[in-house]
Amino acid sequence: MKNERLYREVFIANTIRLVSEGGFEAATTRAISGGRSEMNNIKLNEAHIYRAFGTKENLFAETFASLDSELLVILEDALKNFSLSKDYREQCEAIFYKLWSFLLQNEDKCKYYTRYYYSPYFKQLSTKAHVEKMRPIVHKMKPAFLDQADVWALLHHVINVMLSFAVSCYNGAIENNEENATHIFNVVFLSISSYLK
Repeated sequence: MKNERLYREVFIANTIRLVSEGGFEAATTRAISGGRSEMNNIKLNEAHIYRAFGTKENLFAETFASLDSELLVILEDALKNFSLSKDYREQCEAIFYKLWSFLLQNEDKCKYYTRYYYSPYFKQLSTKAHVEKMRPIVHKMKPAFLDQADVWALLHHVINVMLSFAVSCYNGAIENNEENATHIFNVVFLSISSYLK
């Protein structure tokens, strides 16, 4: 059981790295099982993938789910002190910077998340679980928005914009600096501000 947990962790880590570097085409079962765990020097093979996940597509989905859970923890932490009686812009800025910091400090995770989010795998295997996972965030934020606002669509939009800008930073299209972070926050905030109460 302990080894199975380690196998799963190694496969997920290898999948994140491979997809981040070369897309899903690079994440063959041979490549995914070709890594070594530094902790226990475990040599893996392709059969372990099928025993642990059933299919390679399930491995992709579980890898996304683990990153989605990590992102959810960041969002929940950022929303801990969210209050309807405080300035929304200031609170949104605090939430933005927590999420932005996470995205920029985790390049491989961010690239995997982005690639999966826009892949057919997401629609086929992960949309329902993702929506359920984000439901508490939407519920917590809903009172801050006008009744006619689709808070889920706005959250989806914010995540899309932030992922796009983060990948642009990684690719060198925009510089990762405070001035650009402020600009990106303004883009995000202005896109939702007309829906706030």
